[in-house]
Amino acid sequence: MWVGEFHMRLAHHLVKHPSGVWHFRLTVPRDLQPIVGLKVIKKSLGTRDPVMAKAWAYALGARYALAFGRARESTVPKPRYPGFEIQFGEDEGSDLPVPRSLKTDGSPGDNTAALDALRLMLDMRAPRVPKAPVSPPAPEVPRGHRVPTKKAIVAWLAAIKADTLPKTHMIKRAAVESFMTHYGSNRPISEAIREDVSAWVQALRAGGLATPTLANKTGYLASFLEWCVGQGYCAPFPSDKHNPAKGVVIYRKKDKRRRTKETGYKPFSTADIQKLFDAENLEKLPGEARWGLLLGLYTGARVSEIGQLALDDVLEVDGIPCLRLTDEQPGQSLKTEASRRTIPIHPHLLELGLLERVRRLRLAGKTRLFPAVKVGSVNGMGNWLSKAFFRYRGEVGILPPGKGKHGFHSFRSTLIQALQDMRVPAEIRAAYVGHDLDDEHYNSYSREARPGEMLEAIGMVGWDFSTNSLIELLV
Repeated sequence: MWVGEFHMRLAHHLVKHPSGVWHFRLTVPRDLQPIVGLKVIKKSLGTRDPVMAKAWAYALGARYALAFGRARESTVPKPRYPGFEIQFGEDEGSDLPVPRSLKTDGSPGDNTAALDALRLMLDMRAPRVPKAPVSPPAPEVPRGHRVPTKKAIVAWLAAIKADTLPKTHMIKRAAVESFMTHYGSNRPISEAIREDVSAWVQALRAGGLATPTLANKTGYLASFLEWCVGQGYCAPFPSDKHNPAKGVVIYRKKDKRRRTKETGYKPFSTADIQKLFDAENLEKLPGEARWGLLLGLYTGARVSEIGQLALDDVLEVDGIPCLRLTDEQPGQSLKTEASRRTIPIHPHLLELGLLERVRRLRLAGKTRLFPAVKVGSVNGMGNWLSKAFFRYRGEVGILPPGKGKHGFHSFRSTLIQALQDMRVPAEIRAAYVGHDLDDEHYNSYSREARPGEMLEAIGMVGWDFSTNSLIELLV
């Protein structure tokens, strides 16, 4: 049985055969069925192109409407048309009604009317769709639009490799190759549509993946498709919303905030800080990891930002010793553009000898604050510090919070909330830790926070632990 596809305004005239070929279907008016000899007129249009099928439907529908109107005129006795009779049959190999003979009363008016009806029916046969209609030549498909998905993915992964952390590169590769497995490696990437992405997402969701993970995967796929447009592998999207991968997974900001509140990094308590920076406990950590923890506590920087610091990133601005968080050196990367910042060094870090450490490393011909860190490591240049802290946290007995978790980024939460307690303005907090306020007016009209302003704010934050005993450990 054929199933009608109601994608067009002429849905009641078009049905689609399981083979994909469109057919014209028209119910003959009941009063004309005895004359036509058919209840339903069905005709293969010989095309799978819905646009062409729609055009044929308009043409055939209009012709049949005129023919039915004239047929009614011929069967209803009127003074000026005494009446004539058309006998219908079927053409061989066709399901269109064809006039076989006609009878009139012999009057000139009746003869004229009969000839008009016959001419109309004969004209109607002229534009009939042939069994194998010749379609107009399709526009030439640009050569790039035939690139197989597998080939496009290989090219994209090679293009982004230099500017992507190895671990992130692996995650992106896993996302797009997962889509390729579902979609087809040899299918042109230009043919991917939103329904393909949706089917892939539903399969992943059925496999147990949560919405945040699906949002990340579709985000990587959207970036890949945008890159394909730039390379000529896909036609340009009319607008951002036409990217097939965008909008398939909806992960609202309020959902993200709720999840972060329930499962995100929680700040350390005062008692936790005392344990973590007790001199006897710190002896359990390697020397570089001790500096890493102190930088995390006083800068609120992300673990990767700390691990990748170069000696050139320690500099003076307006006479104030500062740290520059950037992606200018080999192996460096930033999470967002707002992460690019220059911040004053907390007075306590200066007291503990951070600048002296920098001086010694420069004299030794080093270029990085943590020289042992391998550039281009798979999990990023902060992975060593994150692992060291994870072990250390357990050794000193830091208990997990009731909700959320404790990790290196808990130092970030600890500092931000300490600044809040000091009533430091949001724009100063955001500038110091590298957050985007996501405020159009602030971003458009406000200037960047100056190091002196940030130093005044950060200088108010401090924790009560012995500086002298730490200096001995940090030499």
